[in-house]
Amino acid sequence: VILHPRRLRPRGSSESLRILHLSDLHFIGCPGDDYYRCVVEEALREPVDLVVFTGDLIDEPDLLARAIEILQPLTSHA
Repeated sequence: VILHPRRLRPRGSSESLRILHLSDLHFIGCPGDDYYRCVVEEALREPVDLVVFTGDLIDEPDLLARAIEILQPLTSHA
């Protein structure tokens, strides 16, 4: 997936780059959708420039559609 930033930082900007780093969410069916929605709600509290996922995200392929649906709000988070 190629992501295109909605906002570009000018060269020489004194502002810091704000990165949301989420790691090892392990969508495996537990602890459940409410937990993951809570993670997303917390992540949306502060504006960020970039969202990065590392580690294991999907452990059960059948949960891919659910993971996309739950994480979708992060795609417009800026």
